[in-house]
Amino acid sequence: SKSIHCMSTNNHGKLRLLELKEAQPYDTLKIGIDVSVDATGMCMIFGKTVALFKFTPHLPPEDDSSDDVNFVQFNKIYLQTSSSARERSKMHTRHTLANKIVDAIDMFMQEIWPNSPANIQIVTEGSAYGYAAHNSNSLVELAEFRSVILERVYHRWPLGTHLSLDVIAPKSLKKHATGDGKADKLKMIEAAIVKLTHIHWAGKIDDECDALHLCLYEPLSNPEPRLW
Repeated sequence: SKSIHCMSTNNHGKLRLLELKEAQPYDTLKIGIDVSVDATGMCMIFGKTVALFKFTPHLPPEDDSSDDVNFVQFNKIYLQTSSSARERSKMHTRHTLANKIVDAIDMFMQEIWPNSPANIQIVTEGSAYGYAAHNSNSLVELAEFRSVILERVYHRWPLGTHLSLDVIAPKSLKKHATGDGKADKLKMIEAAIVKLTHIHWAGKIDDECDALHLCLYEPLSNPEPRLW
């Protein structure tokens, strides 16, 4: 396969790929995004080919990170000189992260070329409202990140592309992945790694595993042509 340059400290410049035990439809590219302000996980699946990404302001130590995850660093800068400067810098941070995510999608598309999926399914996780009751400011910030990222990913594809966009409730995702709507992070990780032929499990990979579960969630909406 071609050598793809990836923004990572632990994969020597190549896009790290994994393999599903059971192939997904070869006419569909699945993109699962577990949005977070500090550690966004993304999974892309085409057939049996899988790429896991983590987008974070601070890359983990090489001896405490999985060699099978593509780590991408982005600048999270919140200026404190004034309220206006802080809002501008937060907006810039959101767009920086969204652009990094689209860059990663472009790398994956190069990897599966000349295949051209007929359908694109974009799936993200909804908000946990129990968390919202105690962290309203954080929930607003998370919603802002999610909105910018999803719009950027959606508009990465040309008009007429068959797209779907689904938001899955956290309990529904856990129930589908493990059979337990209250599953903890360890159960979600274990349920993800058994779907892969192999993975080097090291460090914190729950965000990437949640993104994989988002890709594999059923049922999902039927893709429709992008009209705007």
